[in-house]
Amino acid sequence: MKTVRGLWLLFGCQTLLAAGLSLSFPFFALYLHRDRGVSMSVVGVCLSISFLMTAVGQGLGGELADLVGRRRVLMFGLFSRAAAALAIACAMWLQWPAPLIVVFHFIASLVGNFYDPAARSWVADRTHEDERIKAYGILRIAENVGWATGPAFGGVMAETSYPLLFAITAGACVIGGIAVFVGIPESSGVLRSDPFQFRSVLKAGEDRRFLNYSLFLLLLSVVMAQLVVSLSIFATTFLHLSERNVGLLFTLNGAMVVLLQYPVSAGLTRYRLTSGLVAGSVLYAIGYLCVGFAGGFAALCAAMAVVTLGEISVAPGVISLAANLAPTHEKGRYQGFSGLMRQAGMALGPLTGCYALQYVGPRWAAGPWIGVSVLGGAAAAGFLVLRSSLTAREEGLPEDS
Repeated sequence: MKTVRGLWLLFGCQTLLAAGLSLSFPFFALYLHRDRGVSMSVVGVCLSISFLMTAVGQGLGGELADLVGRRRVLMFGLFSRAAAALAIACAMWLQWPAPLIVVFHFIASLVGNFYDPAARSWVADRTHEDERIKAYGILRIAENVGWATGPAFGGVMAETSYPLLFAITAGACVIGGIAVFVGIPESSGVLRSDPFQFRSVLKAGEDRRFLNYSLFLLLLSVVMAQLVVSLSIFATTFLHLSERNVGLLFTLNGAMVVLLQYPVSAGLTRYRLTSGLVAGSVLYAIGYLCVGFAGGFAALCAAMAVVTLGEISVAPGVISLAANLAPTHEKGRYQGFSGLMRQAGMALGPLTGCYALQYVGPRWAAGPWIGVSVLGGAAAAGFLVLRSSLTAREEGLPEDS
């Protein structure tokens, strides 16, 4: 893959942002449940709404990236998330009512997620179809360098100060915003001239193949969403693990991605993108089935390893396929729509997961995870059906086969 000017700075920015976010946001559910006495089902509702706000932010961010430029949207997403994280820190420190803290979390989820579709579009502007899975793999490594360090420190610090976690997150976002301002060049010749309209966020869904892809992505995202919220609550409530052990679980996840993402992404360039999506969906299904039958920390680590292999297989591929299906001047729109659908699935994940843990888990701890496994298998079947309608170029191969 040719060197892309600014890619390594974006790598650093992504690392810093992920470290800052993973330091605090994975522990927000635990803060509400254990420190403020909010029930698991209500926590699930709150976080589902937060993911819905994230979905809206993804859609709006992608649309605006096509209209006002990738760089401007990147900076807005970072600085606005910094402001929202600082507000959460202050509210926690001053012991403001939990509903107000949740509202601040909603705002962070909305405006902060303008960043992701702009970053993905920026990369798509500078890479060819058969190179994108490597480029997005590099960004995945950056994200997980952060995830490999943030939760480990966050798990320790969460035992003493939740406000400090969010204050550090705010600082990381500010530094990232400054880095984008200084070193990320704007894409030229890819902007649209039509006026912004809210309904245009959904326009990519008029492409039937892309809509089918997005629906299968939504289904897979329900499975992917179990990683942070449901798994954290399951580990602490059913297996009685500490926050420190939960942080180590996420550190294992991040470390595996750092070590394996690029070689796996490079290996997958020889195959159709949907091959990685099918394999990853199956691995997710197996991994979460193992979670349901885990009896302690060691078994949960083994299950996390399988889940992480699924994540490594699908994460760059879903972004690459969205970029390959998008017209040149609508890459932001398509990335925004796929992000919207992905986050809609991520919204359903905590809702279904927390309700299942509250009402099914006490009777049969493995029950919720068997359901998750079935969804992973269904996503794999969907991507198998989709591949028959895609060309080799759209699948990330250098030429038609």
